[in-house]
Amino acid sequence: MKNTQQLPYICYVVPQLIHQDNNVEFYMKVFFTALPNSVQRAAHHIANKAGELDIVQGRSPISVAAAAIYMASQASENRCSQKDIGEVAGTAEATIRQVYRLMLPSASLLFPADFKFAIPIKDLPQS
Repeated sequence: MKNTQQLPYICYVVPQLIHQDNNVEFYMKVFFTALPNSVQRAAHHIANKAGELDIVQGRSPISVAAAAIYMASQASENRCSQKDIGEVAGTAEATIRQVYRLMLPSASLLFPADFKFAIPIKDLPQS
């Protein structure tokens, strides 16, 4: 994240909670602490839609939440790196990248209709 001042709190909270629930909703709430509302809403929508469309079938809720946050942040003005998200989520950058790559071809179906793109979908990172 560009503003890493908010990360220490999240990095402290997440490891203590990480295995208490097997639910994407739970992880999205935990990770939302340092994200702007627009990115929060988009990431939540992306994760839910990816699940509904069976794009992320068999993937862990942590990796789906992390990849959704990465996707939403990359389309916004508040970009987060896979490294920063991975540190907060306790998941490998490679895992975030794998799930993100699964979701990317369907990105136009995953974002909420009212999302304000700073970066168009066609210009999102390919990995």
